[in-house]
Amino acid sequence: MLFIEELKLCKKLKQFELYAFSVIYDHVNLLFQPSKKYNISKVMKSLKENVSRDINYVIFNEYRGGDTSTCRLPIRRIIDDCRLGYIQKHKQAQALPKFQWQKSFYDHIIRNEQDFQNHYYYTKHNPFKHGLPILIKYQQ
Repeated sequence: MLFIEELKLCKKLKQFELYAFSVIYDHVNLLFQPSKKYNISKVMKSLKENVSRDINYVIFNEYRGGDTSTCRLPIRRIIDDCRLGYIQKHKQAQALPKFQWQKSFYDHIIRNEQDFQNHYYYTKHNPFKHGLPILIKYQQ
């Protein structure tokens, strides 16, 4: 839920077109077109640092490392709701390591309509490949 809320907010602030996404246990697939003002690296940096900050707050009840350069507090209620649910399920959160994304990401330039369709299909159906249902459908 936190990732999706941050993705929606990032989409609004960084002005990109989002076509599809999927969240798997250990990675995320995004199919989007960045704006002229914010390139792929800026979008990914903003998304990754804000999601990391949110997850670490949920787990540890503190912002380890402080606020990010693109800190967005409007989703505070969602973060706090997630935190309450997490605390009820996990009493020993302090023993967990800090959440961090991988340092890099892989990008791909869509070459034509068929390439777009292939990546759209892959992104949309990736959860099924991992035995996961699609739980939330994103509405633009």
